[in-house]
Amino acid sequence: MMLILRRGRWTVAELAAELGMNQRTAYRLIDALRCVGVTVEVSRERETERGTGAGYYTIPSEPLRKLLRL
Repeated sequence: MMLILRRGRWTVAELAAELGMNQRTAYRLIDALRCVGVTVEVSRERETERGTGAGYYTIPSEPLRKLLRL
């Protein structure tokens, strides 16, 4: 999931489809990444666009580089 999130901005539905899992599992993986120190950013811009509350998730490249050096 980390490599996929680095390729751009994804909704949870898009991540789940890409990884072949349900959306709840995708949310759990995002939470697990955050628990081990990975910065997962979320943009709520789609919330106003569709009124759904859906956001785009991404991992900024610099914090990931720092994590991989550990």
